[in-house]
Amino acid sequence: MKRTTNRLAMVVLLAGGVAAWADGAVAQSARDQNVKAYEKARKTELVEAGQRHVDLGWSMRKSGLQQQVTYEFMRAKELSEGEHYMAGRVLGIIRAYGDAFWRKARKKPTRASLVRYRKKAAALAVKDQRGQARLAKFAQKARLDDKARGHWRRALELGAELDITKKGAKIAGQKVANEHVDWLQGLTIEVDGKQKFDAAGASAAGARPAGRKAPALAGFREASSDLLVVRTDLDAKVCKELCAIGTALCEPLSKRLDGLPARTLRLLVFEKRADYDAYLAARGHGDAVVARGLCDYGAQQAMLCAEGLAPADLHAIALHELTHLFFWGCTPVRMPDFYAEGLAETFGGQGTFTWDGKKLTTGGAMRQDRVDAVKAAPLPLREMFRVDTLQLLAKDRDRALVFYAQAQLFLRFVQRREAPWRERFAWWENECRGALKGTTAPSRFGSPEATAAAFDRLFREDLDALETAFRAWLAEQ
Repeated sequence: MKRTTNRLAMVVLLAGGVAAWADGAVAQSARDQNVKAYEKARKTELVEAGQRHVDLGWSMRKSGLQQQVTYEFMRAKELSEGEHYMAGRVLGIIRAYGDAFWRKARKKPTRASLVRYRKKAAALAVKDQRGQARLAKFAQKARLDDKARGHWRRALELGAELDITKKGAKIAGQKVANEHVDWLQGLTIEVDGKQKFDAAGASAAGARPAGRKAPALAGFREASSDLLVVRTDLDAKVCKELCAIGTALCEPLSKRLDGLPARTLRLLVFEKRADYDAYLAARGHGDAVVARGLCDYGAQQAMLCAEGLAPADLHAIALHELTHLFFWGCTPVRMPDFYAEGLAETFGGQGTFTWDGKKLTTGGAMRQDRVDAVKAAPLPLREMFRVDTLQLLAKDRDRALVFYAQAQLFLRFVQRREAPWRERFAWWENECRGALKGTTAPSRFGSPEATAAAFDRLFREDLDALETAFRAWLAEQ
């Protein structure tokens, strides 16, 4: 009787084990199927995303929108993550053939063509957002949490709407699983009482020093236009005025740069220096606290500190940083600092603009005291061409201020109608922007080595003559 009982118990145990194994096998098989479904959907979406942007770029080849065409091919390569073979191939051809690729001489695009392009780019962005949100749902079903979060974040970075309520969260109309909501809250900023996506926080999440928490971002308000979103903890009147002057800046910049950003610009303004410094440190930009303003090109957002600034100086630094951001939004190429800062000071330097609350006028001369500081101790051009702005600010702030003004003055000098180097300088600028020299992806801030090397090849033999002529012109200012 005992032996029979033991045998019966063993049969029961074996049967239970087989059943458990079978259940596990079925569960494992179901998960494997979900993983395969995700991988298939991912590859399909990457190829389709690449094709969308290749099609847009190719359709504009003869439109005169050369930098926009290059941007779309680079966008196709980035969003397809290498799955779309032709995106990278055409980009290589553009860079190899230069002007010959376009068949026709470069022509200035019309405002209407830029607006049409921006609308088409916005429509593609919506498809890209929805594609990433769909992939997140596939990843959630396969219990690939890291993948799901990566796709949710990518959808937000591409401009998807975020909706967080007591019932949960949605991105691009797709429900986010509850286990991801707390993580999602860490990527937000409180604006007008609602949680909104903070792109700078997401782009630098991996760069944050260990143990450092992101600062609590609350009490912000927002003003926006079709081209710009301003968020600040300053009062509502200042917020609206910063939005108005920043939006007005887009018109002269569009004419100067032959472009409009494919995405809406973002400006984040802090009232207190301590909050600004803490934000930059938490976002992985601790080395930039030496500056009052900074552009996070990956997040496509400019940030600045208003503490201690008179309204005119706050407007100046906002215009300066937004010029950087506008340039990158049109042409994501890393130019040498003398060019980048000279351009930003052209539109945001003291004296170079006037604002009466409604109308912005640009193109003025730099304020005389800043010109005089350059005349008193100019940087040799060879030195100016190699300056790293943040390093110089950290080392010698007064010298850095001279550099900013001198860079603006040099751009004025070399772009005069009578300047013998004018056409050569314009060719260098257009070539760098048209081929996006040195850029590997529109969302990454690359190295200026390629654009600086191109400048050196064109001007190295004329540096002494350039220096002599610039000094003589400067003395008359």
